[in-house]
Amino acid sequence: MQLPGPRGPVRRTAATTGSAAGAIASLADRLSGLSPQEQEQLTLHLIRTEVASVLGYRDSAAIDPDRAFQELGFDSLLAVELRNRLNAMAGVPLPATVIFEHPTPAALAGALLARVVPESSARPPLIAGLEQLEASLTDLTAGSWDELGLDHSAISVRLQTLLAKVREAADAADGPARATGAAGAAGAIESATAEEIFALIDSELGPPQ
Repeated sequence: MQLPGPRGPVRRTAATTGSAAGAIASLADRLSGLSPQEQEQLTLHLIRTEVASVLGYRDSAAIDPDRAFQELGFDSLLAVELRNRLNAMAGVPLPATVIFEHPTPAALAGALLARVVPESSARPPLIAGLEQLEASLTDLTAGSWDELGLDHSAISVRLQTLLAKVREAADAADGPARATGAAGAAGAIESATAEEIFALIDSELGPPQ
């Protein structure tokens, strides 16, 4: 007769080796190319998965991201095991006291993400948004414009307006030295094609990273 599995967490001693996550791509590699929101979601999901494994749960959904580790059933031995798993998963050293310094899965996810993806190297949300916009326009075929009910002229006007705002902000930041070129830039924007607009955005903000 097959016995049913445990319904709750199973107490265990601390493991000295990392989890199987250490065998897959590093956390930094998995986070690369994601938006900040997606990075947060993935990091929290991975931490909840590791917490569930340490506690003996089958599903990470059982782990409340805002519940304290001590309330979830962690002691010093399980804290060390979780630290070992996170070290293997993230590829960065973490102290044994990490879950007491960051007492919930959500807080730990934020701290881990800050270590793996420093703020200085994270892509600004604006750049990620521009890349998504460019990808969406690139994927459109001549037929799909009509199928989706898209108006070329209306979209071109919106893009031109946005680009004008980018140039105005740049002129304001650089001072009067660039103000003399504003009138000429406005005229160029009015006659620019969508391809020329994207090229100009690349020249102003830099190509996708």
